[in-house]
Amino acid sequence: MSTSPGRAIGHQVGPSYTDGTAILNGVWSPNQQASATVFSTNPQDLCYQEVEIRLRSTVVAHSSTGYEIGFKVSQSSQAYFFIVRWNGALGNFTILLQTFGAQYGVKTGDVVSASVVGNTIIGYKNGVEMGRATDNVYAAGNPGMGFNLGDQSGTCGGSNPDYGYTNFQASEIVVP
Repeated sequence: MSTSPGRAIGHQVGPSYTDGTAILNGVWSPNQQASATVFSTNPQDLCYQEVEIRLRSTVVAHSSTGYEIGFKVSQSSQAYFFIVRWNGALGNFTILLQTFGAQYGVKTGDVVSASVVGNTIIGYKNGVEMGRATDNVYAAGNPGMGFNLGDQSGTCGGSNPDYGYTNFQASEIVVP
């Protein structure tokens, strides 16, 4: 992960599931939300460019846990939205929800957001709910962001700077 004025991008160069990930510091309430504005300069369906929000997440050496809410940078029918639970080891995750279709894809200017309250995780695009899942595994952790870059075509190397976020914010949700 890196930031420059007005941009955050991932730097995935390794094998699958080594998404660039950044988790915020501090002690967070279990009820949390995050949102970010997407930018994309060169969407490529074969590159599986994904923007992700992380909730209740913890990253330590050789382990990533928590919830990931992701969108494919695409406007085609190959776009998707998902909610997954990362279980620790590289590549060890559980799909809680995955949907496909152009309506789930994101482009420059779209605002993606997600929340977790109790055991309910919800993802949004431009304020519209895209899907929800329930899970009881993680009750603590921090919000953050991530970016995936797959390379099914062998032509995606170096395209990490082509997509990411222009802003990101996270907050705790106060439940009455």
